[in-house]
Formats: sequence, C-alpha cells, structure tokens
Amino acid sequence: MKISKREKKYILICIVSVVLFCVIKFLILPFADKGREVRENIAGKEMTYKKYLAFIARKEDVEKVLADLKGKEKDFEAKLLKGDTPSLAASDLQKILEQVAVQVKNLIQSTKVMEPETLKGGFFSIPIQVRLVSDLTRARKFIALIEEQFKYLTIPELKVSVMNKADPKEIFVTMVVRGFMKGAQPAAVIEKQDKVKVHPTPHGETKPKKRGG
Repeated sequence: MKISKREKKYILICIVSVVLFCVIKFLILPFADKGREVRENIAGKEMTYKKYLAFIARKEDVEKVLADLKGKEKDFEAKLLKGDTPSLAASDLQKILEQVAVQVKNLIQSTKVMEPETLKGGFFSIPIQVRLVSDLTRARKFIALIEEQFKYLTIPELKVSVMNKADPKEIFVTMVVRGFMKGAQPAAVIEKQDKVKVHPTPHGETKPKKRGG
C-alpha cells in the first residue's frame, strides 16, 4: 500500500505531537514542579533564618522583658501571706491584724480562722473573722491600715453595731479580712480552719466564742 506525501506528513505531525506531549508531561512538568517546590522550600528557610536573625538582634530586649517579668513575679509573691499551708498563712495574717490593732489601740475581742477557699492557679484565699471593741474613729483607722498594708488584703464583710445605746461612742465591729497565699496543696487535703482565738477583755476576762457561731 502506497502512502501519499500528505498522509506521511500527517503521520509525522502525529508522531511529533505525541513525542512533544510525552516530553512535556514526563520531563518538563515534573522538573518545573520540583523546581517550584525547591524555591518554596528555600523561601521558607530564608524566612525562618530572617526571623532567627531578628530574634538574635532583639535578644537583649527579650532578656530585659523576661527579667522584668521575673521581677514583677517576685514583687507579687512578696505581697502574699507567708507559709506553705493555709494554717501557716492564717497565722501570718493574725500577726498582721494584731500589729494593726496595737497601732490604733483597738481591742481585738476574738479572731476566727475561717475555711480557706481554693482559687485558680494554685492560690488560696485565707479569711479571718475579727471581732473588736472600738469607736468610729479608731475603727476607720483600723480599716484604712489594713487596706494600706503591703500584703494583698481585702475586707469582703463588715458589720458595725452599738454596744451601749446610752453611750453610742463605743461600737462593736465584726469583719472578715482576707489574705492570699500560693501553695500546691489540693483543696481535698486542706484542714478546715475553725478555731477561735480569744483575746483578753479590758477587765482581764476572756470571752470564748462558740464553734460555728
């Protein structure tokens, strides 16, 4: 069978097209994809390297910020109550309250260590109920001194009543003063603090407070 020149030309064009298709698909395109992948990889490494260089350049600033944060953490912890357990922290808070009472010449009738409250971050709230005999001026000064303490102290509860209506200058103050501590002790093993510390009255007598009262 004789093939015409036209048919030969058509067959040649088909063969060349197939060869070009195979070359493009199996050689050029994979090579182009590989080159793009390499370029992207290089670009990513360059970005990481630039970030690393920027971090090195800012190393002193970063170290300064970290040192500042550590300093603030120390200052914060210094304002917490001393002690690794709620009972020790409550003892520290009692000493502070007694010192404040001496400064303003208030008579603390009794103090009651209440149950600690577990807070987030391993912190505990240590509340103490204070009952004292005073007058309005000294009571205000007592409260002001508590709020001005270096330690973090708050007064979530406050009640004032007149002891003798015939002499309203003398008042009876009941308040809850709360400090804070940091410890690793879980709430399940914290011993409930409900002991009452009794202080002498002006006549040398003592007035014990009933548990739970």
